[in-house]
Amino acid sequence: MAQADVLILKNGDRLTGEVLNETDGVLKFNTSYAGILSIQWNEVSEVRTDKSMVLLLEEGEVLTGLVVKNNGDTLQLENEDNRAVRELTKRSVKEINPESWRLGKGYKFSGMINISMKYDRGNNDNDVIDLDGNLEFRRLYDRVRFYGEYDVNRTKGITTKLKWLVAGAYDYFPTSDWSYVFDAPDWFIGLGLNLKKDEFAELNLRTRFGPHIGYQFYESKPLNLLVQGGFEAVKEEFTGGEDNQYWANTWRLVFDRYLYKEKVQFYFISDGFYGFASPDKTILENWTGFRFPLKIGFVASIEAETDYDSQPAENVEKLSTSYRFKLGYKF
Repeated sequence: MAQADVLILKNGDRLTGEVLNETDGVLKFNTSYAGILSIQWNEVSEVRTDKSMVLLLEEGEVLTGLVVKNNGDTLQLENEDNRAVRELTKRSVKEINPESWRLGKGYKFSGMINISMKYDRGNNDNDVIDLDGNLEFRRLYDRVRFYGEYDVNRTKGITTKLKWLVAGAYDYFPTSDWSYVFDAPDWFIGLGLNLKKDEFAELNLRTRFGPHIGYQFYESKPLNLLVQGGFEAVKEEFTGGEDNQYWANTWRLVFDRYLYKEKVQFYFISDGFYGFASPDKTILENWTGFRFPLKIGFVASIEAETDYDSQPAENVEKLSTSYRFKLGYKF
């Protein structure tokens, strides 16, 4: 019989298969009879593998072993001779079998592309194209993020909406010995650039550029939470008004979480700033929605986007809202 990993639950059940990884309190266990199972770590009594598991600790230390016993608030790591290698507190273990980039080896490239289209002919003559996407290149100590959005509506050949957004950021995660200020691996500092055009809000181009500091509370497939703040130089060019330049305090929040056994993902993104203009102004952009994973990476989404400008151009509303149904591909 081929060797297999063994998972023993606290109720006495014994499963055979392959340990994939454990993060955020959920163990992924691959079986030949039920596919990949998501098991709450609190329900696990013992894990035995035929090849060493890798345990990544909060402080960055890496341990290996063949047996992990869950003793409540502590974990006992053993080697092939059933000898205890180390006893650990459960909170000190960040992940079991982490991705290679978390160990300083290689990188992770991920992203998503979404499209929403409408094409009417006959009684109505209306075209709608809505594209958006994001890309991320991640290594242990740095990260590059990109986001883009393009939204255009045409009715009987006349453009009634034209808006696009391009944003990018570089983040650096300092090591604990780099500075006493960043004594945690989840702090990051970086630079960001944001370009936006909204023709029917009379915004020809808004350019934002400046540094930021943030904290990555969670970074995994089940749960992500990022919060950052910064200070940027802002330049606004209007179609029919006077251009404007000022400094602004900025913020960004990115949150997503899988629900119902990873069949639904809720997400919320908030990006905004308070500008020291004359008069002072507040810009806030929120994206809220649900994603529904389909097959082989395809994802369906429903989303609400809200844009708020406390000092808009003349004859332009302060608040606008868009609702979308999108089909995308996640990689």
